Amino acid sequence: MLVPPRSALPTQRRAWLVAALAVSAALGGLRSLPAGPGPAAAAPAQATPAALLPNLQTNGVKGARSGFGPAGPSGIDGFGYSAVELLNLGQQSADIEVELKSFDVREVVRRRVAARGVGLVSLGAESALTIGNHAAFIRAGQPLGVVARTVWENSGAAVAYAAPDVGTDLVLPLAARDVLSLTTNLYVQDAGTLEGDEENKVKLELFDNDSGELLKSIEVFLEPGGVTAYDLAFDIARFGDLPDNAADGYLGAVRFRADAPIAVLAENDEMTGTGASAYGARAAGRAAAVQYLPVVRANMLGDSLIGIHNRENTAVDVTLTLRGAADSPSGANQTYAQSFRVGPRGAAFVDLGPRRRGTVAAPAAPRGSGVNRGFYGSATVEAGGRVLAAVIESASDGTAVRTSAAYAAYGPDDLGLGFVVPRVRAAADGKTVVAVHNPGASDASVSTTYDAGGQASAGPAIAVPAGTMRLVTLDARAAGKTATLASDAPVAVVAYDTRIASAADWGQWGVDTNAYWPPRSTAPDAAPTTPASPTATRTPAATGSPTATATPSVSPVAATATPTTPSATPPTATPERPAIYLPAGLKGAPLGR
Repeated sequence: MLVPPRSALPTQRRAWLVAALAVSAALGGLRSLPAGPGPAAAAPAQATPAALLPNLQTNGVKGARSGFGPAGPSGIDGFGYSAVELLNLGQQSADIEVELKSFDVREVVRRRVAARGVGLVSLGAESALTIGNHAAFIRAGQPLGVVARTVWENSGAAVAYAAPDVGTDLVLPLAARDVLSLTTNLYVQDAGTLEGDEENKVKLELFDNDSGELLKSIEVFLEPGGVTAYDLAFDIARFGDLPDNAADGYLGAVRFRADAPIAVLAENDEMTGTGASAYGARAAGRAAAVQYLPVVRANMLGDSLIGIHNRENTAVDVTLTLRGAADSPSGANQTYAQSFRVGPRGAAFVDLGPRRRGTVAAPAAPRGSGVNRGFYGSATVEAGGRVLAAVIESASDGTAVRTSAAYAAYGPDDLGLGFVVPRVRAAADGKTVVAVHNPGASDASVSTTYDAGGQASAGPAIAVPAGTMRLVTLDARAAGKTATLASDAPVAVVAYDTRIASAADWGQWGVDTNAYWPPRSTAPDAAPTTPASPTATRTPAATGSPTATATPSVSPVAATATPTTPSATPPTATPERPAIYLPAGLKGAPLGR
């Protein structure tokens, strides 16, 4: 189905912006949202967005839900159903406003959420919403954690992801075009909706993985609050000339630079399978010499494809080290390392599976002698410069990819002592499994507490030895409750919703696997966070990379770094001024005008 072109989100002009409250350590500022007509006008004018979600969907009214559909023949197929979990991390009740925009239509949904509680917005239960794509602007007066989910009932494909970083210099370490059945859809959302706001010039850049030569430069002007989308497979006019460098397709990193803050979401589609995955672009200032992947796989409930992006203008030497989990069928407690060089501004891709999607050799992790008898454990990236990393894992039945999940790597500043899974899944929806990686030199003790309406119960504590990872399957009897993980040493945590949490579950394909960063918790006795006041001014970007200044009040850490400036000269590009919102994820329907 091809959606007919419609007008873009409303044209307004922007005079200033406010400092970021991005949930996931944004480096660029966010701007306050306007009060809308009717009941929405009651929102305080200074309320600031706590999160942006570039692509939510609804296929019509279907009743409240945040779950999965049946298995089907394809991945992202038609419009899906999205739901947003709103975790109040503060010590007071929060009035949370979710502004949903599609073209020139704006709807506001409100939830009052108790301290440490969770609110749910299911787009399929909102009768005022039109069928299609919606961008979300979320604001609250308390610290907030946000997890978004979308399920495509035509196929059973599903994604889950934490709200992306927001800034003026963002990077996706891993994007694909026609790599076997894998391709990436990009959603770029402007952060502003203020009266008086200006258009936002955004530049997408793709570099040669070895030489650092600029392969592609695309400029687009986003109207305030606007979203544009690119499908790397179907948008042949823009991306068809990218070189084949992995399994007859293209793998690369994508850099986004903008005059004013944006958020970027990557949705990865297994076009001939039933898997889908999603993760948000990372703020470029988050790049560091070390990156941590809590869990990777080689013939153990799937295989991992790891992308590593070099943030520097010179080549860097990288060592990827895998360490087997204590109960890994093969390679338990063993380490496997591989070193390689990543070109300036380029990326390297490591395939732990047999499908030859990598661009460099993989560590020699054992794959075992039978299905699901291979390796699983953690991975550490160590580099001679600043890098960012991400992973897509997929499981195949031998004919097609049936499940897929993705997440961005943790940097040193992303580690935490507390994380909250907003809603433990019921057994019918697939188990919630948490991967905990302890990259430190000392052992960590991690406890789990389940909570619903202030009624807390403790789960068992686990020990995570230094340098190792452990899987924790959350108690399905706690379905619908939050689960708080507290550690006495900094750890990295990835939450999974999956039926195939163990080899015994193999073959139960009815639910696509999801992976996401659970929100970092604030200390139980922490004072409520006050929304940031306006501290940033929108100015055109200078030559090279823009430098963002922000005062995040939600994210526990604000990383700072001086972005590098590409040395390559961009080819001549004609800035685009989209007149339509470009929906992605429609099988056989190209994005474009």
